[in-house]
Amino acid sequence: MQCSNVIALERTEEKGFIKSIQGLRGYAIIFVFLSHCNQSFSCFGALGVSIFIMLSGYLSMRKYSVKGSLELFRLLKKRLKKFYPLHLITLLLAIPFTWGDLLGAEAAKHWAVLALNALLLQSWIPIRNVYFSYNAVSWYLSITIFFTLITPLMIKFIQRLKGITLYILFGTGILSQFIWCRLCIDSSYAHWLIYICPVTRSLEFFMGGVYLSLEKRL
Repeated sequence: MQCSNVIALERTEEKGFIKSIQGLRGYAIIFVFLSHCNQSFSCFGALGVSIFIMLSGYLSMRKYSVKGSLELFRLLKKRLKKFYPLHLITLLLAIPFTWGDLLGAEAAKHWAVLALNALLLQSWIPIRNVYFSYNAVSWYLSITIFFTLITPLMIKFIQRLKGITLYILFGTGILSQFIWCRLCIDSSYAHWLIYICPVTRSLEFFMGGVYLSLEKRL
């Protein structure tokens, strides 16, 4: 009887957890939607993307940290299977709108951009017409691939940290974001450095994992 009560309690907590996560995703979607409706809401879009990235780190830590070892290839294959077919479909649908460029004088350059987009490598190129090429929102899928690749390392690193170190690391992560934005704001590549660059955005992904570790210690 006691065992069944414990199981029932765990299921109730899990349902509550899922609802809270879905609620945060709902707010993030609304923020991104508002930012695309009006430029005056652009800051909301950045906030929505940050929420998605931190949730991704949080959930990756929650899902995979219980496993003794992570097979990177299997993890990457599972992630690609989830969204890559749809990415290819949207890419193919976008090609007719740029067909003239693919056959024009600078065709080689445009074919290279197409290849980067197909391989989800566009977010690594600090050129707006590259990282926002074709299906523009696929830049997020590009950084997701990088997050997947660093997930095993992130988990191993965080699991070795103890107590106060996690709090210091989390605070340092928040502070470093403000400093990074301040340093890059006047750069001609500011948008890429702050908003697109996979290495920069991986800090938010990492902080999501650190937050879960802090949560377990509360």
